[in-house]
Amino acid sequence: MRNILICAFILIHSLCSGDDIIKGEINISGTALNYSDSSMLILTNVDTHKHIDTAYIINNSFNFTAPKSEPTGYGIFFRMENQPRDEFLFFWKENVDISIKGIKGEMKYANVEGGIVQSQQNNLNKVIKPLSMHFDSINAISNACDVKDTEKINSLNLLLDTIVYKRIALEAKYIMENPNAFLSASRLLSFTSLLPKDEIKSLYENLSPKIKESRYAKAVSDFLKLSKDLEIGDIAADFLLPDLNGNKVGLKDFKGKFVLLAFWAAGCGPCRMENKNLLANYKLYNSRGFEIISISNDKNKKDWAYATKKDSIIWASLHGDAEVGAKYNVRFIPSNFLIDPTGKIIAVDLRGDKLGEKLKDIFGE
Repeated sequence: MRNILICAFILIHSLCSGDDIIKGEINISGTALNYSDSSMLILTNVDTHKHIDTAYIINNSFNFTAPKSEPTGYGIFFRMENQPRDEFLFFWKENVDISIKGIKGEMKYANVEGGIVQSQQNNLNKVIKPLSMHFDSINAISNACDVKDTEKINSLNLLLDTIVYKRIALEAKYIMENPNAFLSASRLLSFTSLLPKDEIKSLYENLSPKIKESRYAKAVSDFLKLSKDLEIGDIAADFLLPDLNGNKVGLKDFKGKFVLLAFWAAGCGPCRMENKNLLANYKLYNSRGFEIISISNDKNKKDWAYATKKDSIIWASLHGDAEVGAKYNVRFIPSNFLIDPTGKIIAVDLRGDKLGEKLKDIFGE
């Protein structure tokens, strides 16, 4: 398990159409302290990953206009000068004006005032914020560790896992106790990658009939129909996804090889650490028939591209979609599946020394 805001692999969100338009426009205005004038902001539909508009901070203020809609997950990327990754603020765009107040370096925790669903989000945020902030502080320490200090990294990762489990429990409790909240359907959709399928089903069945009609609940229903629990010996599902150059790559392109299918994200610290392990094993065994396919579902393709180059990912790095994650029932990242030359899954979640040991068994010294 890893960070459910940054590292969780959101499997089904792209199945939601988003932006069911209502006549008229809303104003999205805000203050963002300590940014330089002309700092760029990008307004994005989180469901579709579509770039909606661009604005600039002037005198600590910014403004967007957008069409009214049914509740839709939106976000703003705040460009960070001389930093590889932008800040990101998630909020709910509805049919009312939205007001945002935040400060550079803490925009993910900015105060957002908007409609009914945003109010639900604000109430949930108050409950989970202490855990989120604790996670951020530990994750920063982990990312700054020397890659060779595996004992410290493993210890920190165990602590991160504990924090994530606590947050999952809090949000699952919210979903169960608020079956009439639109937010419950959205959060449940996000948890398709983090909770056992039977628990997802139970929480879904508890939603009110009205909320089950929402596109988020319908996507959960689609997930329950589509996903399956993979077992050793199952044939790995094929896919076709774009690489950094826009070329479509599929599992079938590596037929006859041992393939490690690795799910990750640029903002997932443990994933980035694991990429170093993948690189070492790739260099050792690639010439002997070992391949890796890394699949990321980063909302911002810039983050995916940067991390791919920064981590020296010299194997296939693909940008994933909801269906692939659902087919493999990915519940957390980093997560991987080792596939033999016949297309069968022969091992799952081989990380750290376990991957090297398995490859040594297959290829010898």
